Amino acid sequence: MGRGDAMAQLRVGLERAGLGQGALVLIVGELGIGKTRTVEDLESTALDAGFEVLIGRCYEGDGAPAYWPWVQILREAADATSSDEEFRELAGSGASDLVGLLPELEARLGVAADGGGPDGEQARFRLFDAATRFLIARSKRRKLVVVVDDLHWADASSLELRKQIATSPA
Repeated sequence: MGRGDAMAQLRVGLERAGLGQGALVLIVGELGIGKTRTVEDLESTALDAGFEVLIGRCYEGDGAPAYWPWVQILREAADATSSDEEFRELAGSGASDLVGLLPELEARLGVAADGGGPDGEQARFRLFDAATRFLIARSKRRKLVVVVDDLHWADASSLELRKQIATSPA
């Protein structure tokens, strides 16, 4: 399939997303065939159509913290939120779990981290739920595209969070 065919399918996906029908789309292929360019074209098309685009990039190699692409995505969403009040509303009851992942949000959300970060199964589940509910709430205010670039470099926790978000009903 050429890039034109891929973009046509991605445009259909954007149209569906604009109608509230979320989807997970994976762009795969050999090195150098234009995956990054296709994602850049998707981003441009989405922005032109009024979508908010949040991007997280997986780190190639060792040393990246768990959830690194999601940290970037949630940080970008926080930076793009116009007011602390709106951000607290979007975070809802999961605010302390989000602060566990992004400590810099503590003052903005007015809560402390609950339990010192996403360790243990219960804390991890709460984080997954908080991040999912936050992105769903955000998508109800503005059409949303979330991109995780170089997913093949993602840590196991990031892949699990992606699975939770992709399979959650809106």
